[in-house]
Amino acid sequence: MLTALLLSASCVKDEGFPEKDYPDFFAFGQDFPWCDDETCVEFFRMESGRLAESVSNTHPIHNEIYSGDFSNEKSTEKYQQLVAIFKNNIPQAMLDLPSGLIGTENEFFKYMYFEYKIGSYHGYWHIEQNFSTVPAEIQAFMNTLSNAVFTAQN
Repeated sequence: MLTALLLSASCVKDEGFPEKDYPDFFAFGQDFPWCDDETCVEFFRMESGRLAESVSNTHPIHNEIYSGDFSNEKSTEKYQQLVAIFKNNIPQAMLDLPSGLIGTENEFFKYMYFEYKIGSYHGYWHIEQNFSTVPAEIQAFMNTLSNAVFTAQN
C-alpha cells in the first residue's frame, strides 16, 4: 500500500503531491548530541502544503517521537524544493523498520531523524549516521535526509 503511495505520479495537486494516499505529514532532521549550538539540532515538518522548522532546538530522546515546536514557517519555494527531494525517494524498507533508534546510542555520532504518518500508520526513526550499523537498504535514504536538511537550512 505504501509502495503505491511512494511511486504514484497520477492525480497530482498543484503542490506536487499525489491527492490520495499522500502522508498526513512527515518530519526530518539531524541531531549532533555533543553540540549545544542552535545549528546542532535541526528539525523540519512538512504538512498540508507547508514547511516549518522547529524552534525548540532541544536534543531528542532517541527512542521517542521528536516533539518540537514547528512554528518557524519556511517559504513555499523551500517546500517545493523538498517535495522534489522526497518524491519517490522514501524507500519501503525504511517504513518497514520498527520505530525507534537505528544503530547505537553514542554521544559522538550524528543522528538523522525521519517521521512519517499516513492514516493509522505512524513511524519514527533516529538513525545513527554510521553506515556500519545501518541497514544497506536505507543507506541511500540517509543521503536524501542530509540533502533535505541542507536544503531546508539554506
